[in-house]
Amino acid sequence: MDLLFILLVLGAIVATVIGYVIWIVFFVWAVKKGVSAIQTDMDRAQKLIQAYGSLPISAKAQREGQILQLLGQANTHLQQLDGLRRQQYEVKVGELHSMAAQAGIDWTPPSY
Repeated sequence: MDLLFILLVLGAIVATVIGYVIWIVFFVWAVKKGVSAIQTDMDRAQKLIQAYGSLPISAKAQREGQILQLLGQANTHLQQLDGLRRQQYEVKVGELHSMAAQAGIDWTPPSY
């Protein structure tokens, strides 16, 4: 009876440790995927903003919509992040906001 109890307690401890490790792996994977999505959106927005100035006026409205959509997606992802990574990407959003303003695109990121 005592041996069964000890095995049950050890099994519970092992299951708890394995569950914790699985949770950590999932968390790291989710953060990495989120950061990758933000970086992709911001890089695409940056390229579109850089090309915006050389576009004819008729194409600027469509391109501005694409830029605003990408910036909105990046902002949505950014709101899901925390801590140091969030600070790094807030700096990047600030740079994109400045670039957009210089290109004549009126976009103000919402407050966090």
